[in-house]
Amino acid sequence: MKPVLDEHGPPADEDGDSSAPLNNYERLIVLHALFMSFGFLVLLPTGVVVARYARTFTTRWFKIHRMCNMYAALPVMILGFVLAIATQLGRGLLWPDVHQVRHTGSQKYVD
Repeated sequence: MKPVLDEHGPPADEDGDSSAPLNNYERLIVLHALFMSFGFLVLLPTGVVVARYARTFTTRWFKIHRMCNMYAALPVMILGFVLAIATQLGRGLLWPDVHQVRHTGSQKYVD
């Protein structure tokens, strides 16, 4: 089977499978996805469930809710966001050219 070059990563075979390890860019993307998914799909819903059901059992439900959302979910999601920015800055894709920055107000848009 002749390897097919993929523009975003290591060479892949004709089925799209790659046996090469992930490069640093791909690792950052995977970490970004894991942190954001865990924060939005596990930690925030846990805080919502605590706010909904724990208030019938304890008077400290708001402290538990705040710990789930503010002290667990928020730092995890901020870390995921920082990893997203780091992946783009590392590849020079955030704003590689000053002409891609769009101005607002009286200035015209520049592409």
